[in-house]
Amino acid sequence: MTELRTVLVVDDCGDIRSLFETALRFCEVVALPYGEGTLQKVKKGDFDLLMIDLPGDEGDGFCLVELLRSRSSVTPVIVMSTRLDELHPKLDRLNIPYARRFSKPFQLHEVVSCIKLALVDCPVPGQSADNQLLRPSLPPTSQSRL
Repeated sequence: MTELRTVLVVDDCGDIRSLFETALRFCEVVALPYGEGTLQKVKKGDFDLLMIDLPGDEGDGFCLVELLRSRSSVTPVIVMSTRLDELHPKLDRLNIPYARRFSKPFQLHEVVSCIKLALVDCPVPGQSADNQLLRPSLPPTSQSRL
């Protein structure tokens, strides 16, 4: 049986955390506000994707992303922000692709699709690429034409 992927959602807004806990039924969600627990979770690194509101409390969000990048360059990071336009230079330096940056308010289905794609792009350690959770497959009739 395939183990569920884990998404760490960091946002001070409880409604946003609850929204993602409900919307991401295909994976385990750990939703935390900024604080010591979040820092410890990032240090531990036992998640597959970081979904974070930036800049966060007193800029702590950037520190969390920098800490994650110092430990793992492959863990996907998805950013939400009400001030996204002014954050692009910092996000560029942190190697956050434009497709993984969302302005608040956002369309939930777009963010969920982005999370699914990011999890597919980041393989589970120890699993073959053919056995990945959420890996899209073509209908049988289409596969025969390849």
